[in-house]
Amino acid sequence: MNWEAVQAIAELCAALAVLASLAYLAVQIRQNTASVQSSTVARSSEILNRIRNHLWVDPEAMRIYLLALSGEEIEDGIDSVRARMFLVALARDYEAMFHQYVSGELPEGMWEGWRQEMLLVFTTPGGQDAMEAMAGTLLSQSFTAYLRSEVARTDGSPMQELRARWVDIGQARRKRDAGSEHVRASEA
Repeated sequence: MNWEAVQAIAELCAALAVLASLAYLAVQIRQNTASVQSSTVARSSEILNRIRNHLWVDPEAMRIYLLALSGEEIEDGIDSVRARMFLVALARDYEAMFHQYVSGELPEGMWEGWRQEMLLVFTTPGGQDAMEAMAGTLLSQSFTAYLRSEVARTDGSPMQELRARWVDIGQARRKRDAGSEHVRASEA
């Protein structure tokens, strides 16, 4: 064998090794991206579920939540501060998720659900007041601009639409259940 043939075989082997390394790295990057997204989703869910759990376990927390979203003037100083702190904490949690979404750590489908939930809060009178009060001070400019544009694009209150949808689904289920009970009774 001549040296040119040996050199050509060595270059071919080196090229195949480089391709194998690139393929391995591509698989590793994909797995790492999936792992980061999974971790981000779990962490984000944990944050919001902590707030939700507090609301449904503690009637006083639920009262403050409803006061915060109402937009009404809160006479009691302690309740007023608690309502503001609740809205700040919630806005900061949504802002963190927004930035994770923008950086690609949060999948599109997950962000869409949280975006809708965020709009349920920030289209209420209290949510809109809080958004404007925090804009430029407690929230980043990019998140504030995004939130304002999303709120402006909504027609009416998403909360009203969601409640109406839940009522419609519940009524349809009850009708379906009543119809199947009627059929079972007539068959018996």
